[in-house]
Amino acid sequence: MGNFTIEATPDLREVERRLEEAELRLTGSGTKDPLDKWIDFGERGLAILRDEAPKRTGLFAAGMEYHLTRSSDNETSVRFTWPQPLGTWLTGGTGIYGPTGQVIRPRRAKALRFEIGGEVIFAAWVRGMKPNRFDQRALARMRGEPMVIAKQIGQSIIAHIATGE
Repeated sequence: MGNFTIEATPDLREVERRLEEAELRLTGSGTKDPLDKWIDFGERGLAILRDEAPKRTGLFAAGMEYHLTRSSDNETSVRFTWPQPLGTWLTGGTGIYGPTGQVIRPRRAKALRFEIGGEVIFAAWVRGMKPNRFDQRALARMRGEPMVIAKQIGQSIIAHIATGE
C-alpha cells in the first residue's frame, strides 16, 4: 500500500474561524456590518424619492422616511413611507382622476374655497387632481440596486472565507 499526504491550506481550524467570522458579518455582529449597505440604500432611496416628490412647499418630501427591518431569519427589508393621507391623494389622484371617478363638491357649503397665488377662488365643484406617480418614478431609478447589494455582501463573505481578510 502506498503512502499519501493530505495538506490543507489554511488548516481546518483556520477555516472554522473564518466561517465563524463570516457568520458574524452576515448577522451584523461583526466589525463590517452588511447592514450598512442597506442603510446606505435606504438613504439613497430616500434622496431619490424626495427628488421625485412634488415640491410646492417641500413639507411633503421632508416628511418622508425609510425604515429598515431585519427578521429572525436575517431577511432585511427597507420600507419607505410618506405623510398620509396626502401621499395617497398624490399617488392615486382625486376627483374624476381618483378612485371615485366623481367631481369634488362641497359637503356643507355652497362653494369650495381655494387660495391660488394670493387670489381667493370659489368653485361649485372641481375635477380633482391627476395622479403624480413619483413613487413609481423613484422605484424605476432604484430598480436592481437591492440585488447588487446582496451580491456585494455575498462576495465579501466569500472573499473573507477564502482569504481571512
